[in-house]
Amino acid sequence: MSYYDYINANLDKDWDFYSLSENPNITWDVVSSNPDREWNYSMLSANPNITWDIVCSNPDKLWSYYHLGKNPNITWDIVNNNPDKPWDFSSLSGNINITLDIVNDNPDRAWNYNWLCQNPSIIVTHDLITRIPDSLMGPYFALCNPNVPIDIFNFYINDRVICRTISGKASVTWEKVMANPDKCWDFARLSANSNITWDFVCSNPDKPWDYGNLSKNPNITWDIVCSNPDKLWDRPYLSLNPNITVDIIKATPSVGFNGWNYDNLSANPNITWDIVEANPDIPWNYRILSRNRMMYDDSNQLKYILK
Repeated sequence: MSYYDYINANLDKDWDFYSLSENPNITWDVVSSNPDREWNYSMLSANPNITWDIVCSNPDKLWSYYHLGKNPNITWDIVNNNPDKPWDFSSLSGNINITLDIVNDNPDRAWNYNWLCQNPSIIVTHDLITRIPDSLMGPYFALCNPNVPIDIFNFYINDRVICRTISGKASVTWEKVMANPDKCWDFARLSANSNITWDFVCSNPDKPWDYGNLSKNPNITWDIVCSNPDKLWDRPYLSLNPNITVDIIKATPSVGFNGWNYDNLSANPNITWDIVEANPDIPWNYRILSRNRMMYDDSNQLKYILK
């Protein structure tokens, strides 16, 4: 069954077509073949299945140039060759096709330096950080970038607030934490950080690990949970963990307040329509399912921190 076939066969469910419009499992063929659905063209503009050719071939649609600016199919050549379009340089600043050379060659554009510092295609420099109007937040945005150079990371990590705030970001690895043991790391955020493995946790039992946030860490498996029943695992957060399957949940009924959370399960990336269809007894949240990318590989796309 294709992604949209399930939706089409279950139109009585509480679908969120606003979120579905941005969901990368929705293609232009699906949209154009079902014009009576409540598609949101603003959100469709950010959908990676939407190309510039599609936009140009459908000028009557209410495309959003703010959201198009985020779309990985929008290149600098497209922007440069269409100067009459109302491009939003704030959202373009986060587009993975934008490089620092492009920014430097076009200083008259209204770039958003907060977003530029988070753009993984941008090599963060001290000069770039100083261009951020809010000098207090500039280093934070820069240190959120997974490709931030180590010298810049070490320079700004001394700030207590920044250190705590970025502890959950992909730019923070256990090696960086160990290299800066005197810094004010937030172990609640670190516990959810996908760079933190169970081996790190076990090797550092003196650290204030947060087992609630560890429960949603994708490095935590059900075997680890079962092998450590003395730990304060959190089933609502475990419901989000991609290693937790419906079979596990059904075999382990909820007990008390620390039970499985079916809204979180609906957001779990390992959920597929086959699983939903095979388990009608589970109270699925279809609005949340509308946002679920269901294992779609979006590793080459920037996940925006600012909306």
